[in-house]
Amino acid sequence: MDFETYLTESAEASKEARKLGLSPVGYGMWQDKKGNIVKRIFRGKLVDVNPNDKKDYHDIESIKALKGSWNFKDGSKEKLKAFALHDAHQFHSGMTPDHSKKSALENAKKHGDPELIKQVNHILKNPKR
Repeated sequence: MDFETYLTESAEASKEARKLGLSPVGYGMWQDKKGNIVKRIFRGKLVDVNPNDKKDYHDIESIKALKGSWNFKDGSKEKLKAFALHDAHQFHSGMTPDHSKKSALENAKKHGDPELIKQVNHILKNPKR
């Protein structure tokens, strides 16, 4: 599929999602009015999200971690936690493994909470799905 076709199909998939009353949350994912991530655009098509699928699960969790993070001050504990969890889940969804793993650990350590460090290490070593 060439890039122009991809853009055209993705635009059509976005229109379809909006007709279903969904709103975009990033990474091609769409949520319902209750905030549940229920659809994603995959290869230009709107498809169901399966939280039992390892990749979908970690994509959903990474987006949940980032929700609202743009309102946090740079360097704040809230932002560090959001990015640590986001990057840990991105590592397991296969988005950018080397960068995400390193970034998750760095942000968790900067945050300083031993429980967050433990949680990030657990995600990195033992994916839930």
